[in-house]
Amino acid sequence: MRVTQTMLNNNMLRNLNNSMRGMERYQEMLASGKRVNKPSDDPVGAVRSMFYRTTLVEIEQFQRNTSEGLNWMETTDQTMDSVVNVLHRVRELIVRASSDTMAEASRYATAQEIRELKDQIGNLANASIGGRYIFSGTDTKTAPYDGEAIVITEKDLRSIFEIAGVDENEDPLADFLTAAGIDADSSVDDALEELLAYELPPDIEDYEPIDHAIAALKEMYGKYSVTTGAFISDNSQEIKVEMGKNIFIPINILGSDIFLDSKDPDDDRKSVFRVLDDIILTLERGDTNELTGLLDDLDSNMDYIISSRASLGAKMNRIELIQARLADNNFSATSLLSDAEDADIPKVITNLKNQENVHRAALSTGARIIQPSLMDFLR
Repeated sequence: MRVTQTMLNNNMLRNLNNSMRGMERYQEMLASGKRVNKPSDDPVGAVRSMFYRTTLVEIEQFQRNTSEGLNWMETTDQTMDSVVNVLHRVRELIVRASSDTMAEASRYATAQEIRELKDQIGNLANASIGGRYIFSGTDTKTAPYDGEAIVITEKDLRSIFEIAGVDENEDPLADFLTAAGIDADSSVDDALEELLAYELPPDIEDYEPIDHAIAALKEMYGKYSVTTGAFISDNSQEIKVEMGKNIFIPINILGSDIFLDSKDPDDDRKSVFRVLDDIILTLERGDTNELTGLLDDLDSNMDYIISSRASLGAKMNRIELIQARLADNNFSATSLLSDAEDADIPKVITNLKNQENVHRAALSTGARIIQPSLMDFLR
């Protein structure tokens, strides 16, 4: 086959282009640090790289979920610990007030301190993290405790009563209604005392209806207590967070379980706020005979909260184990991704140097192949 000068020139240019293309590829590897920069570099490696990247994104999301879940649960645990501490203080006050040697004035002052402690528990019930209330179930934007709610509690706590403005013939016996701006705490009892002590003017003859009304009030007085502040959230939905593939863990403790009456028919535990209202009413009336039973009700609430904390702690331990496993998975996936797409820098530098030598040799050979021109002869 006849080889012409044109064929030699074209072949030389093609080889030079191939050499420069190889240098470009090695330079791109050095600049990006990646062995696979586009699918055509290594189709199999590109597919593996995409898979490992997707896996890493999932793992990192699960790690964020576990971190947020632990923060939520730690806040819940600290809040419940504070509630138990407040209840311990209430218990100390009840034991002290049970003594027959305590003066009525001191017993009344104790009731006022317990009233303040009840408000503190209400503040703890409204604990939040990141603007979300931790005891509101899934309704995290609504405060579960309403300090403006009016609570009417029957002292006997065994019969159903009716009162205007409140749900009629409904359990529980401690009911509430929202009435912002109304002080229905001690002022209600004071006004009732004034009404009971009121004497009708002698010029009024037909006083039978009024007399009946006052008689009814006298019968109710000492039997019902009107206070403010109630846990109004009955949301019983768990907040479940995915912390692994198809691994959903509830991170919240239901405030309706902690602060309201027990939903278990075999458990007669009363709402902690209801118990505190009963204690306040008993101390204000000076009746210490019922304090022992109320002390048992208080202990029942403390035991339940402590048990709930233990359950919460078990979940936290499980999440910490999941966190450790996710950290290992993250390391493994990162290593596999690096093996699939990262460049071996020393090897790439060596190959680039070799390619440069090849390119120089191609240029030198090409200079000899190109046919001398007329100018070369003229020189």
